[in-house]
Amino acid sequence: MGDLNELLDGIEKLSCHAPNFNCISSFRNIIHNCGLIDLGYNGPAYTWTSRSFSSNPTFQHLDSLANTTWCNNFPNTNVIIFLLFMATMLLS
Repeated sequence: MGDLNELLDGIEKLSCHAPNFNCISSFRNIIHNCGLIDLGYNGPAYTWTSRSFSSNPTFQHLDSLANTTWCNNFPNTNVIIFLLFMATMLLS
């Protein structure tokens, strides 16, 4: 497990700052060369926020990646995003 902090696609970021498409292209090449697969997910479009209380917060989707061995061992995997602030609201 790790946190790569990169985007696979420009639509994964909502911000006043444009995504860096050179970084996206390089990251996609690394993912391909390592044989990693985006598992996809069910849940909200953006899974991370800068929590900035300014007029320009950043929202971003964090990808879930795995290799083919992992996918073959766990073929029925579903990634479900359940945000903490939503859970807090539901439990209150």
